[in-house]
Formats: sequence, structure tokens, C-alpha cells
Amino acid sequence: MDFVLKMNKSEMKGLGMKAPKVSIVMSVYNCERYVGEAVKSMLQQTFSDFEFIIVNDGSTDQTPEILRQFDDPRILVIDQRNSGLTVSLNRGIRLAKGEYIARMDADDLSEPERLEKQVEALDRNPGIGVVSCWYKVIDENGFLLAYKRLPNDVKQLAKLFMRDNPICHGSVMMRKRAIQTVGLYNENLRYAQDYELWLRMLRQGYGFYVIPEFLYSYRISPDSVSKLYVQEKYAALIRKGKQKVFHLPEVTTIYRLSARRKRALYYYALGTLKLEGGQTKDSREELLRSIKLDPLNMRPWYRLTLSFFPRWVRDFVSNIVKQVNDRLVLLRWP
Repeated sequence: MDFVLKMNKSEMKGLGMKAPKVSIVMSVYNCERYVGEAVKSMLQQTFSDFEFIIVNDGSTDQTPEILRQFDDPRILVIDQRNSGLTVSLNRGIRLAKGEYIARMDADDLSEPERLEKQVEALDRNPGIGVVSCWYKVIDENGFLLAYKRLPNDVKQLAKLFMRDNPICHGSVMMRKRAIQTVGLYNENLRYAQDYELWLRMLRQGYGFYVIPEFLYSYRISPDSVSKLYVQEKYAALIRKGKQKVFHLPEVTTIYRLSARRKRALYYYALGTLKLEGGQTKDSREELLRSIKLDPLNMRPWYRLTLSFFPRWVRDFVSNIVKQVNDRLVLLRWP
């Protein structure tokens, strides 16, 4: 595996003089459309004492060329064969010199004050192992879809973890010491590796804190949405203590989805988000787009039917359906 360092010799010598406070770790695979924006959002941070470790996980598009355009001594680009997100993140963490590890996803955006405020939170609270923030959900073109607010009460947050993963992975900053203590990401897991790590950290007594400000934008696109459903299945298994999940049949399926079906799932996700946000009319339009592209998929039909019921009915039914789906996943896994 080759290392590509975006630094000159004098700058490389200087690395040994002073370790940065924060190491940003980002893995990227074939993300030419968004990776430039993601990198810029981190280089424009008000907090500047960081190194930026970018693991290029075998990209075959223009991603490597885009990364080479950034001339910043804090950037370290590592080229490797495609190994998956989990392996890539662990590699970045092992190379990190910072006291804190900040995650960043290659298709998302961070507000300029994100690192500054997360560093302050960890400095003030030595019992906190992970700090996150409220986040916005944006579509493939960067338009706002939803605001995601999370409780900042530690006990409330811990209760949420028992039934779902409430935290946006790319938005977190973690103590490197805490990650090393619990054993990094579980490389048996291709998806939901963050959720499994959070549960291990909670069990070992590390606290979580959410900054009640929108410091991150999480992007959904046809490619990312198609993977969310597999992540949910992995999460259901993890909640039941089945961490040795090497492969689920659905993983192969998502890579075989046509562009049309991915687009249909994307419209379904947009419709679901808009329905949760009270935009009933817009939600139905998105769900009908999904049905038009993939009429045999029952999910948009189900969500469209729910849109005609009051909010409390939708929430009640959705909770039951989620529990049933979790049980079905467990029945399929010995």
C-alpha cells in the first residue's frame, strides 16, 4: 500500500516537533462530486490546530486528482486498495497524533465553528468520551431537508442508544484514548460500525454529549440511501449482541441495484423525511415519484398510506413496524 503525503520535506520534519490537538479522519471512495466541498469545510475551521488524515479507499473516479489539488501542510492523503470504511477508519486512527479524533464523511459539510466548539466541550468535560451536535439533512444538491435535534442529557441519550443510533457518525469528535481503550472499530462489521463502537463505549462508562447547535450537514443521495437499509439490519443484530456479522445477503444486493431503483429509494427517503417534518403535501409528491420508478416496492406505498393519518398514529405504527423488522432480521440470523 502506497502513502501519498501532501507535504514538503521541511514540513514532514516539523511533524515530529508538536502533535496537533485534533486529528480529522476521513475515508473516501469514489466521491468526486462532493469530496472537494467536504475538505474545504474542514480547512475553513476557526480551530486550526489539526492534522487531516484522508484515506483514499481505492477510488477509481477523479477523487485522487481532486485531493491532490489541496495544498495544505495539515493534509495527509493515504492511498490504499479498497478495504471498506471500517478498515480505513482504523488505519487513520492508528496514524493519528492528536488527542482528539474528529470524524468527517466525504459527502458531508461541517460548519466553521464545529471543531472549536467540540474541542471546548471535551476540554471542559473529562468524563465525556464522544461529543456530537445537532445536524441538518441536505439532499444531493445541498438543499435543506430536515433539522435533526438530539437531547443533550446524558441519560436520555443513553436510552435512545438502546433502540437506535441517534448520532450522525461524521459529526463526532472522540477522545483517542477512549477509542484505544475499547479497541477501535470492529472490523467484522461492514456497516453500523459506529453504532457498535458507541455501545461498547457506553458499557465502559464513557459519556456522550450533544452540542445543541447545527454544526454539521449530513447529505443523502441515491447511493447513500441505498445503504441505509442494510445499516438498519446490521444495527438490529448489534443491539442483540451479534457483533460477528461478516456479511448479509443484502450487502451484495445494494451493489447490484440499478440507477433507477436507487433513485426510487432516494425519493422514498425524501418523502419520509418530509413527512416527519410535517410537509405532508411535499412528502406525497416524493413518494409518488418513488412509486412511479419502482411500483413493486411496498415501502413508499406504506408511507403514502400513513401520510393520511394523524402524527400519533404514524408514530405508533412506525414503531411497531420497526420492532417487527428487527425480529425478522434476528430470525434470519442464527
